[in-house]
Amino acid sequence: MTLAQAVVAVVGAIVLVLLVPGATARPGPRSQRLRRPARLTRARRRTTPDLAAVDRLLALSVASAEDEYVRLRPLVLEIATQRLADHTGVRIDAAPEAAAAILGEETWALVRPGRERPADRRARGISAERLHTVVDSLERIGAPG
Repeated sequence: MTLAQAVVAVVGAIVLVLLVPGATARPGPRSQRLRRPARLTRARRRTTPDLAAVDRLLALSVASAEDEYVRLRPLVLEIATQRLADHTGVRIDAAPEAAAAILGEETWALVRPGRERPADRRARGISAERLHTVVDSLERIGAPG
């Protein structure tokens, strides 16, 4: 698999995770689902990045360690935090050991609290293989089986 194919596959996976965050969630009673304030639904719609933006973010994150830290890390942290809360009830800040066990070594290394900025901002960013591992770990949270 070429780097371009890997990036496209990862972009697709991240977009799916972002666009369908509740798709694997167990639905509650109808009355609970109806109580979600409309402002939350609108806010989620506004903050969902488009495919081109995610593609740019991933390209930058592969090219530069600084972009991996500044751009990719916050996105992965947001997705991991939400998926952990939705599917396991684990909070990264309250139970870091449990979060690390669920997320796996690669994803935890990217999102762990206290991670320092890279010493060499211009160093190569995340590898395509590592990015695949991160996306896979995010997809596994709450997946049946």
